[in-house]
Order: sequence, then C-alpha cells, then structure tokens
Amino acid sequence: MKCAQVKNKLIFYYYGDLDESQMRQIREHLEQCPTCRREYNKLALALDYANTEAQMSASGDLWNKINQRIAQTSSKKVKILWLRSVETIAVAAAIALAVFIGSLIGRVYIEQSYQVANDHEIYDDYENLIETFSNFNQTAYLVFDDN
Repeated sequence: MKCAQVKNKLIFYYYGDLDESQMRQIREHLEQCPTCRREYNKLALALDYANTEAQMSASGDLWNKINQRIAQTSSKKVKILWLRSVETIAVAAAIALAVFIGSLIGRVYIEQSYQVANDHEIYDDYENLIETFSNFNQTAYLVFDDN
C-alpha cells in the first residue's frame, strides 16, 4: 500500500472501521514507514485527547455559575447603555436649550437694534423738520423784510 492511500485511511484504521485485510496492510505499512507512523501517532494523540476531553464532565454547579455571570454582565451592560442614553439625551437637551436661548437673545438684540434705528430715524426726521422750519422762518423774514 502506498503512503497516500495509507494517510487517507488512517482515521478509519484508528477507529477500526476497515476490513481485516486493510487493517493488516496499514499495520504492516506503519511498521515499515516512519513518516506514516509519525502521522498516525499525531492523529492518535489528537483523537485520544479529544475523546478524553469529551468524556470529562463539569461540576453540577458550573452551569449555575455561568448563568449568574452572564446575568451580572448583562445587567452591567444594560446600566451602561442606560447611562449612555441618558447622557446623550442630556447633551441633546443642553444643545437645544443653548440654541433656544441664543435665538431669544438674538431676537431681543435685533428688536433693540431696530428700535434704536427707528429712534435715530425719528430723531433725524425731527432734526430735518426743525431745519426745514428754520429755513422757512428765515425765508419768511426775508420776504417780510423787503416791504
């Protein structure tokens, strides 16, 4: 039997799932071929370890401890998520409040600026009126002084 054929059947040889003639051929090949023997030993070691681990059982209390740990971790995550959402809402509310206050201040400033501008216009109109009236009086004096 060739090495490639043996390597393809090593797992079956390990579990004894081959007929007697194939088992004998692989056994004889492993006795003769150090490369295939090393491959088989690695496979057997891995499978022995896997079978041993599968047969080990956990203590009855292990699942309770695992579930408690999951519950603790989940509750911490919920608290952290809740705090983060409250923090986000607080920041959003602070920004909204700042924008609202800024718009109020801006509105008051604009209204005051408009009022001041109107006051200046009224004052300017009043000065123009006084100046016009003065000019009119001067003109009237000039007209009446000629007689």
